[in-house]
Amino acid sequence: MAERRTLETKRKIITLTRNRETPAAIKLFHKFFTDENPADVEFINSFFLELNRLNLFEAGYKLLEESEHWHPDDPEHQTLKESASKLYVDHLVLQGNNFLFEREDTCNRLEDSLRRSDSLSREKMRGENEKILAGITMKALTAFEKANQLQPANLVALSGLKSCFAFLGEKEKLAEVEAAIEARRPDLRRLEFPVPEEGEELSAAARLQKEIDVEENSINEIKGLYAQKKYAEVIKEIDRLHLSHRTNVPMLLLKARSLAELRRFKDVEKVMFEAERENTHLFEFKDTRNDLNELKYKLLIKAADFYLSKGVAFGPSLGHEHFKKARISLQRALGLNPENLDLLDKYYTALKYLGDEEEAFKAKAMIYVLNPRFVTSFDNAGSSSLCFIASYAFAGEPAAIEEFRWFRREFLIGNRPGRKINSLYVRWSPAVVKVLQRFARARLIVRNILQFPLFIVKILKKIKTGV
Repeated sequence: MAERRTLETKRKIITLTRNRETPAAIKLFHKFFTDENPADVEFINSFFLELNRLNLFEAGYKLLEESEHWHPDDPEHQTLKESASKLYVDHLVLQGNNFLFEREDTCNRLEDSLRRSDSLSREKMRGENEKILAGITMKALTAFEKANQLQPANLVALSGLKSCFAFLGEKEKLAEVEAAIEARRPDLRRLEFPVPEEGEELSAAARLQKEIDVEENSINEIKGLYAQKKYAEVIKEIDRLHLSHRTNVPMLLLKARSLAELRRFKDVEKVMFEAERENTHLFEFKDTRNDLNELKYKLLIKAADFYLSKGVAFGPSLGHEHFKKARISLQRALGLNPENLDLLDKYYTALKYLGDEEEAFKAKAMIYVLNPRFVTSFDNAGSSSLCFIASYAFAGEPAAIEEFRWFRREFLIGNRPGRKINSLYVRWSPAVVKVLQRFARARLIVRNILQFPLFIVKILKKIKTGV
């Protein structure tokens, strides 16, 4: 009975966590598992993994810290706690750096405001600005201090503390942090390495310098391969480099760029995640992310244009798969640039041809929000490219052409059979017009043929609009 109750409680804790009801899950964990009834390491590991999936690194660390006295000599629990500590520290450092980025952006905005203000209000604004910046700096400082308490040797956390104390004007604390950084990161350039005699072993410092030299040579060779656009070799060499040397973030970013050039965007995200976790070279990381997004964006637009044109050429039935691919490409492109009217216009077109009226309505509503006067290509009454034969026959008579366009909008594109007819018309009418242009009297003949359809269209318009 007790085992069954324990199993049900474990399931409930995991279910609550997966449903993002974390406070309830943690409360139930502490209520059920006690010193008299400790949780086993296997379940602690499962709970820890679920918390990590939700990026709740602090909760995961506290879970391992609080349960340590239940399994003081268990190597698996000790390994879990080390992992939890590292993840939490990385999270804190990332959080602190994000606050410093926020401070930099805020500082730039505030400086712009100061330059635009008059001299009377400038001093008052400067005092308020300093309070705002100090508040953001304190948030960063809190995160870096927590990270430093858990890992005093973490150079990234120490560098963050150094920046915070410099901004706050804490000279004594700044000096302490700088001393701590120097103690943990000796300047290898000041070391003089004697050349060993034959048979003499290299000192530890000399071995370290030799390793650095080998790494630098490898990095230069890899950069050369990238310049030659040998992207597959770049990836191979970077992987080989990281087997024998520490993780090099600039090389990871170069690998990500190479993968992007090879159109392997799923692998790009994995590499970028690894680079972000290292939490160094943040400005380079940001620049690379922007460049990769720009490349991805251009490729998505190119793919969308290709599939959309193919779909229109083949028509709603034969072109259905092309419209689906265009829709996927456009959705991803809009994820990178959601307020681009041209993309929304193409997205709306793809949705209309696919017959997804609900999503098409949402896309059109978004277009209207951005520009109430924008007329989509699909509904555009002024597009002569969609009325080839009528435009040819009634050249110089825009009123007649408009009647045919009205019929197209109101009776054809609103339903699947009509869209199919319209697609066939768009596909074949340009070729028909080219043939007709060879004959002198063809325009008059076609105009006379279209008089009866035009008469019917006018009657339909009068019935529908009452005008």
